[in-house]
Amino acid sequence: MKTLLPIFTILFVALTALAQEAPAPMLLIYDASGSMWQKLGDETKKVLAAEALSSTVANFSADQPVALMAYGHREKDNCDDVEWLLGLDNTSKEEVIKSVRSLNPTGKTPLARSARMALDQLREQQKTATLILITDGIESCDGDLCQTIAEARLAGIDFKLHIVGFGIKEETAALRCAADAGGGQYFDASDVDKLAAALQEATRTTVDNPSENLSIFTTKNGQPVDAWIKVYPSDGEEAVAGGRTYRDTALLAVPAGRFKVDVRPLENTDIRGTSFEITLSAEEQLHRTVSFDAAKISVTTTVNGELTDGIARVYPADFSQPVANARTYGGTKVMEVDPGTYHITFEGLKVNGAGKLDTIRNITLDGGAAREMVHNFEAGTLVIGVQTQSGELIDATVNVVDKALRQNMAGSRTYTSPGSNPRTYDLTPGLYEVRIRTLGAHSGQDETIEVEIKPQTTVEKILTY
Repeated sequence: MKTLLPIFTILFVALTALAQEAPAPMLLIYDASGSMWQKLGDETKKVLAAEALSSTVANFSADQPVALMAYGHREKDNCDDVEWLLGLDNTSKEEVIKSVRSLNPTGKTPLARSARMALDQLREQQKTATLILITDGIESCDGDLCQTIAEARLAGIDFKLHIVGFGIKEETAALRCAADAGGGQYFDASDVDKLAAALQEATRTTVDNPSENLSIFTTKNGQPVDAWIKVYPSDGEEAVAGGRTYRDTALLAVPAGRFKVDVRPLENTDIRGTSFEITLSAEEQLHRTVSFDAAKISVTTTVNGELTDGIARVYPADFSQPVANARTYGGTKVMEVDPGTYHITFEGLKVNGAGKLDTIRNITLDGGAAREMVHNFEAGTLVIGVQTQSGELIDATVNVVDKALRQNMAGSRTYTSPGSNPRTYDLTPGLYEVRIRTLGAHSGQDETIEVEIKPQTTVEKILTY
């Protein structure tokens, strides 16, 4: 795993010195799933991939260790069909070529399990390696390759992962995510020529020979934080490099020139990202530490002191678009925002009336601050029933209007079921006009009554016709 060094050149020199001592193993994770029998042109993927990989491996230096794993080559429906064929100390290129050509594509595509088995071996042997995963499809078992790779980086396993997608027609976002998490590249090889070129490039950019010249480390309130990074030409909109820090130092390969670097923190935060300009010469290595401050707001909503569902929204001083929002679902939710002064609105989802919306203004939050806010909505209960003199339930519409605002606050129908007649409404305190209009066999009645709702009280009105 890359250490958190403030000076990128130290890391670069250390890795270069390591490369001069002995090359780290190249670990090939090879696709032998059943889909490799599909044809590209006049030949199967199995044959084309084996030939391209054989040509690449044959050009390795004599002292280059080459390990080989395969998946999907023994059992049709077994997601655990992953096998080490040649270990991390193997230097025989002939054995690699022989093993690849002898594989019989059969089963599934357990990408995450294959990667986990490889990474476990690196951890156990305390070795560094360049992993090259060759696949003609996406995960077909229950694994999450990107998460597997990210967790391995966080656990301190030292590796670089390249992924070569051979003739893949599905969505490749998960594969790209995994390659990004592994500090490598995703190569989209739609034909055998592109496959050969991808393998050449992947085997040149190894953990021993980093092409990265920009390192970025991100913190939040003084602690490492995961963050997205995108590098754009100063006058362009198409990124030339990108990656994630995974609470570590992200290493990026950036060409010479002037660029804008966008850094956006992750990990369930609403704090804004930042941008800065850099200029890189051809032989320069550059490091930046990006520090973010954040404040936390814990929000809870209650009705008459009892937990309830509600929404809290955090607005900037000009009341433009909210910078964060959270729904409490009868519990406590935490929002994380940039330091500053905000207005916070609370909306009660289990009450009706003008008082279901409230605003707390000019809340100042400093970096590192943690503010707890419990907002209580006062409410009373209105019960409306409609029936005949003999007790037969009557279907009717009910509309509850705020008398002062002349706005409809609640409404429904009573129907003729004891479960809905009478109807119950939780309302914030105030004066209301309630209009009842009968339907069906008892239609023709239209009546408006006035009620006053007080906190923690119940007003019951049973109308008879």
